[in-house]
Amino acid sequence: MYSLCGTSNSRFIDDIANNSSVNKVLNRGKNCSNLDKEIANLRKRLTTYEKLDKFMEVDSMTSKFGSKMRQNILIVSDYASGSSFLGEILNQHPQVFYLYEPLKSLEFYHENRPESIYDTMVTHLLNGIFHCNFRDLVYYTEFLSYQYSSLRHRLASRALSSPPLCPENYNNPRYSIRMCAPLRPQTASAICRLHKHTAVKTIRFNSFHKLSYLMDNGGPMDFSLKVIHLIRDPRAVLNSRVLDNSRQNWTIKSVGEYAQSMCRDMLRNIKYAVSAPAWLHGRYTLIRYEDLATNPHQIAEQLYRYLGVTIAPQVRSWIDRTLRDGFKSNSLLDSIYRQFSYSTQNLTDSVQKWRTQIPYSIVRLIETECYEVMNLVGYKIVEDEDELRTVSRTEDIANNRVMVAVNLKNVAFQIILYSLRAVPVNSDGGCLPGAFFFASGRNMVEEHALGGHVIANVTAKEPIRCFKACRLDCRCISFNFQPRGSKSNCQLNEENRYTALGALEFKAGWDYYDLVIDYNINSDAPSVYCQNGCCENNPCLNGGTCHERCDVHGKRFSCECGSGATGKFCETAICVSQDWRRYQNSCFKLFHEYKTWISANKSCEKINSTLVSIHSSEENDAVHKLIVKNKAPAWIGLTNLNSIGLSYEWVDGSNLSFTNWGYGEPSYSHQGTFENCTEMGVSGSWNDVNQNYSLMYVCGKKISP
Repeated sequence: MYSLCGTSNSRFIDDIANNSSVNKVLNRGKNCSNLDKEIANLRKRLTTYEKLDKFMEVDSMTSKFGSKMRQNILIVSDYASGSSFLGEILNQHPQVFYLYEPLKSLEFYHENRPESIYDTMVTHLLNGIFHCNFRDLVYYTEFLSYQYSSLRHRLASRALSSPPLCPENYNNPRYSIRMCAPLRPQTASAICRLHKHTAVKTIRFNSFHKLSYLMDNGGPMDFSLKVIHLIRDPRAVLNSRVLDNSRQNWTIKSVGEYAQSMCRDMLRNIKYAVSAPAWLHGRYTLIRYEDLATNPHQIAEQLYRYLGVTIAPQVRSWIDRTLRDGFKSNSLLDSIYRQFSYSTQNLTDSVQKWRTQIPYSIVRLIETECYEVMNLVGYKIVEDEDELRTVSRTEDIANNRVMVAVNLKNVAFQIILYSLRAVPVNSDGGCLPGAFFFASGRNMVEEHALGGHVIANVTAKEPIRCFKACRLDCRCISFNFQPRGSKSNCQLNEENRYTALGALEFKAGWDYYDLVIDYNINSDAPSVYCQNGCCENNPCLNGGTCHERCDVHGKRFSCECGSGATGKFCETAICVSQDWRRYQNSCFKLFHEYKTWISANKSCEKINSTLVSIHSSEENDAVHKLIVKNKAPAWIGLTNLNSIGLSYEWVDGSNLSFTNWGYGEPSYSHQGTFENCTEMGVSGSWNDVNQNYSLMYVCGKKISP
């Protein structure tokens, strides 16, 4: 038993707990009764540390091999898009270890180091967090423990701010980070492992393709990650940024530049997600803030189902309180300048607020810069100021074309054929500076329309808006406009009167326009290729090569297909050559190199395929004929590396409708080694084996019938 007034013992306990409150009490000359409370609190804290340390010892296998049941979650959003609200829906779950904006701890390096170094540090930080390994993240635990600016980040995590780590009265205006026990890396690791899942929220991640670095570094064998992409109407975001951030001197130019950058990043990330890189299969979902704010219970239920996690009663109760009392955001600036007085926001008002505040001229500017992504995800372009101010028409402005957890693969073709920009720049390919321009006269034909080549119908009040819609869609090279039309009075064409001779027809009430590009062609450079931005996110499928073109009246890009595809956009896959075996609408080939399962699948991806998926006994027989000739087993594409639990799935994302397991298979383990991938034996039956075995492999891909 410690002596309550013993200075040495008090200092001993103080040193162990990393807490200076006892010494402060001693220095102030307080009596022993006050120390009783301090020592009692320290004992609780020490007991917790002992339990955490014990947990780390018995959990060494999880630390070494990872956990198949653990679900890592990354919320990616932009400023003022509601990510704190969405993050709190996960933070309220007792089995979720939630971290708020951990990339903030790397802000100095973002501003003062090359991008490549910063990207490496981001990968290292997220990799450590998602593996519950904070051993090499001392800078981050110190960021949460000592920096005054990190108070919001510490308190936003239920797991890191609950007693005994922090006192409960954090609504107190005198609350300080010094009242929380400093975080040791081993303590943070243990607390993380005490939870079944980890969630991270960030607004500092604007390029989804960089997540592939994280997957390559962590390795899929112990890494389960799902990405939640939260978006919000760009007009609402800009309204919040401009009107609620008066410290920055916004101008028309800076608003336009911010809108262009924000919407470019948003569209690029969506395009990347639906281009279906192998590591992102089944791991991406899109949520609109408007849907979340108006139907939080429904969206939360769908979100947890997508994550494969059972929603907790605490989550439902928190949503009920939020709907009743409003969402409280104790942001850092509120904490510093308002002594922790909370700003409360009604969810429904947050959806409609921008429509009554933002100037109509700013709305039109944002719509011009963000038309493509707004149209894609269901944010309607307003026709006039009256429609903007009529708040009762919210459902028209943010219509329900996009639902939570939408399967974006269904609209991937539409998205991937869009382009971010269509403004030519300098190039060595033969084109000098130029731009699209809107012109009538010889480039307009009244009472006519191009028939049979419409790729999109939009609503436009003026021909200039129809022109802008065409300019933003790289497929469009002409458009039809109905001046007195109401709905769908703007038709975008993938051909024009020069490329589709005879298609221009008389049509009363409609006018035809060419999308003219004002180029100066360098006569010394015969190539027709130049830069116009249309190939920035390759619209050519199946590995096709995109070429940007500067024909004044021609296509804005063309696709050069490889030997494995054909079609205007290389959309039709074909068997590459005769050494690929075809069965119905599948092609497959046996490769004789010996590789691990992951390396084999990466080799297949390099030739626009994956490890083969099999969906019938006949297809199994066709693959078996390749394997039996070599008298050795080979990898196929069935795995549970990326699934929750032990369920198997095809690496190409197709349904598991047929299996041919051997007797007693799958066994999931052998002599203490995980078995998580599948081989086909010389008998044609399947067996699960460890992914690190070296085997031959069969690549496969689907083709058009």
